[in-house]
Amino acid sequence: MLSKTRLGQMTATGAAMLSLFAEWPTDRLAQLHADRAKGSNVGSDYPEFAIENEPMKPGLANRLLPWRRSGDRGVLEEMVSWARSHSPEVLYYRAIDEPEYMWWLPMELSQRLGIPIVTHIMDDWPKRLVDAAKAKDRYTEVERLHDSIRRIFRHSARSLSICDKMSRAFDERYGVPFEAFQNSIDVQEWEGVERTRCVEDDGVFRLVYAGSLAEDMTLGSFVELVEAVGQLRTSGRPVELHVYGARWWKKVFDEHVGKRAGIRYVGFVPREQYLQALRDADLLVMPINFDQQSLVYIRFSLANKGPDYMASGAPILVYGSPEAATVEYAQQQGWAEVVSEQSIDRLASAIVGLMDDAERRRELSARAAQVGRAFHDAEVNRERFRQLMCDVADGR
Repeated sequence: MLSKTRLGQMTATGAAMLSLFAEWPTDRLAQLHADRAKGSNVGSDYPEFAIENEPMKPGLANRLLPWRRSGDRGVLEEMVSWARSHSPEVLYYRAIDEPEYMWWLPMELSQRLGIPIVTHIMDDWPKRLVDAAKAKDRYTEVERLHDSIRRIFRHSARSLSICDKMSRAFDERYGVPFEAFQNSIDVQEWEGVERTRCVEDDGVFRLVYAGSLAEDMTLGSFVELVEAVGQLRTSGRPVELHVYGARWWKKVFDEHVGKRAGIRYVGFVPREQYLQALRDADLLVMPINFDQQSLVYIRFSLANKGPDYMASGAPILVYGSPEAATVEYAQQQGWAEVVSEQSIDRLASAIVGLMDDAERRRELSARAAQVGRAFHDAEVNRERFRQLMCDVADGR
């Protein structure tokens, strides 16, 4: 496995990869990653090589990214030697735009080790890079970017996306077929996670958000969610918002929210506590940005927190642009209350409507659970993924 993120980290990517590899034999998986953070759910069960310094781009990579040359040749040789010692048959590569060596390293490893690549992309960072180059009139770089990205997918034995909407768009853009794999629901994981509180018990309607505060994904809509909660509290409504996420988002939270009554950044918690927090929510919220710059990146992305939300038994509220794949999916399948117009007042009104309608909350919870079982079953998803990897290893 080659990924910027370590398997099992409390990030959307870490959770999605863990949902695919959770039952993988410990002697059949090794990780190359650039993640220095602690707290992996799988810890040292799998061999790891943490990439501390940027490896130097060899000849192949210089043809891919000829305008950027740097790094340490020794790091690459050490990495290849380490990977070869584990006798890999397939390289699973989570495609990402940074660090830059993640562009050329999978193809270099594939050729040096003589193994095929399965490439998995989860956000539309290629279009974001191309649009940024166009905005600066760097058209030579635009062509090189297009060429480099196409090479990655055309060199891959299989190309994976995060959802069907992305698969269709990327099929057309890159001329290769894509198959969708995203986060899934492990039913056994939820056994024994019983609700310990609700609004009927303590009189407080608790909203929970679990995820990032990234400027190009969620931050704008999250700030509007905070404003909506503030309005409701000012009007006398007993509502609170708890936010769960990685420690690096705390600074963003403090900058944009600060100290407000009823709104708390809980931060990172172990997986068991995270599941309990979702179960104990009266409403799970999913803010997704409306601005066009964000939509370039997330239009085809499916929020990996979705299956966890669906399995929790709590109702879900999605606030975001209808152009985003997650919002479109929620509207089509009915697994959440959706506010697709950018309006703090409309958002506040939707929250009030759910606070005052317990039957509607039960309907949403039941529908979310139904969609989760039908489309995000971990056992089914893992078997499909295992078969794909076996087919690639066997040259099929």
